[in-house]
Amino acid sequence: MKFLRRDIEFLTKTDEVLVRKHRKEKFIKLLDQLHNTIRIDLSMYRNNFPSSNDERTQDLKSTVDLLTSITFFRMKVQELSGPPGVSGVAKYYIKNCIHDTYYFLFDNCDEVYRRDFENTTGVEKINTTTTDATNNDHPPQQTNPPSADTETVGPSLKSLLFWQKLMCLLNCVIIEDCKRYSLVLNQFPSELNVGQNSADTLWKLLSADLKEHLEEHARIPAEKREVKSTAYMTLHFKVKGFYDQSVKAVVPESKNQTSDYPTIRNYLEKTQELQSLKYALSLYTQTTDSLIKTFVKTGKEQDRPAQEESFGEVSIQVDLFTHPGFGEHKVTVKVVATNGLKWRTSGIFRPYVELTMCGPHLSDKRRRHSTKSKNNTWIP
Repeated sequence: MKFLRRDIEFLTKTDEVLVRKHRKEKFIKLLDQLHNTIRIDLSMYRNNFPSSNDERTQDLKSTVDLLTSITFFRMKVQELSGPPGVSGVAKYYIKNCIHDTYYFLFDNCDEVYRRDFENTTGVEKINTTTTDATNNDHPPQQTNPPSADTETVGPSLKSLLFWQKLMCLLNCVIIEDCKRYSLVLNQFPSELNVGQNSADTLWKLLSADLKEHLEEHARIPAEKREVKSTAYMTLHFKVKGFYDQSVKAVVPESKNQTSDYPTIRNYLEKTQELQSLKYALSLYTQTTDSLIKTFVKTGKEQDRPAQEESFGEVSIQVDLFTHPGFGEHKVTVKVVATNGLKWRTSGIFRPYVELTMCGPHLSDKRRRHSTKSKNNTWIP
């Protein structure tokens, strides 16, 4: 009887240990499941906790607090060595959601933009509820959003309007993350900032895709390219405005850095329009002697007639006077003689003299002077 009682007590204690161990394992399993559920919710926070619902955004804050409690329990009770930090886990899965938001807007840019911006007045509203952005604020750099293009969907070699639409939508996402989610997820101010992570991540994704797309444009010969130079220049300023207002103003590390746009800049520097503009601007920095030499050197190639023939000779006298007190210049041009003029029409001979001046210090002066034409006279 004594041995039987001892065996019963032993079995009872063994059962208690097994039950306690089973309950512990079950609790840890439930805890792991809850931890995984929280991570999934954070990776889709824009869907599960829309910023337009204040109650749901507070649930997001409580979810992160619960994640903190689970991490603390694992570290203190389970005595796990080096469990991942709460801010690191939250930052990782929030960044995944930002990635999903970008790719959703990239794949559905035209549809989302047309739905939320076309035929709207006043303040535009972005409301994409499938792993994308929700924003009730007007994009700061898009006072007049680009018009919807129904002919092209997605990036195109015929138009750059897609990228303007995408930047407008991404700007709404950044505003939403800065003004809504950053204020809710404020448990780790020095380690986790949703607005900064959103701006930095979206800018890197946009830069990579835009660079790759413009490289495709660069491989097209200039004579076959359908996009005008003005469109590339407009895109350049749009990208710069997006960076300055939506990225540089949000991410502190980028305030003292100058963003570079090598693909757009290299293309613009090769365009004929920019080369002509640079040449025109260089004329204002040259001396009068240099301008005269350049004109004499290139004058033979300008305004060449269709047929190589002579139309006569004109001898002129140019006098330049400088006012001793004010330093102003007075130019007098006199036609001395004309020889062998050929009048190609049968109408009345009406000679006149026209003088066009170019150079610095002429902003308030007339650049074109001409005499009145007279009938059948050799004296203009």
